[in-house]
Amino acid sequence: MEIEFDARFVVRFLLVVFVLFFAVVYAVGAAHTDYDAEGRAMLLSRDLLQTQTYLKRADELARELNRIASALDRVATPPEMLDRPHDQTTPVARPAGDAGTLLENVRTVTHLLRRIQAAAVDIERLNPPPALSPVHERLRETARAMARWGTAVADYVTAPSEERWEKVRKERHEALQLLGEVRRALK
Repeated sequence: MEIEFDARFVVRFLLVVFVLFFAVVYAVGAAHTDYDAEGRAMLLSRDLLQTQTYLKRADELARELNRIASALDRVATPPEMLDRPHDQTTPVARPAGDAGTLLENVRTVTHLLRRIQAAAVDIERLNPPPALSPVHERLRETARAMARWGTAVADYVTAPSEERWEKVRKERHEALQLLGEVRRALK
């Protein structure tokens, strides 16, 4: 007993298989192709791909450091807002920058310092292309400045004083200046 196939059936079957195969290959290619500013497909060399991958990851880390900076700003309350008189029978109305009680603030700052540390570790693990080494070094400096700022905020939150507040302001200024430089370099 032999199984016989009609030649037209086999040709049609193979045609359908080839069409489906090329449709899948085209869809995958279209989904993973990068385009230039004029909408033309770009072929990525290994170096260009490494550069593009690095820039995306570095931008993600810079945005994370920016979110941490916003959170540090919310925790650090200027000294003039700490000693306001209030009615002892009602809860203190929190100023805009005050995150809460001492315990809440310490927990928040500790969490932010851990996030800074995680970002710094991620930055160290990045493998920058040689052309972007200066940007990478600036990103590392920014992470170190953020850590100094976070430490200054932790010191200030646990024992507020004018001297510690000035250190927070100085470290904040330096960290935000470096962060701005990195953000401009990554654009």
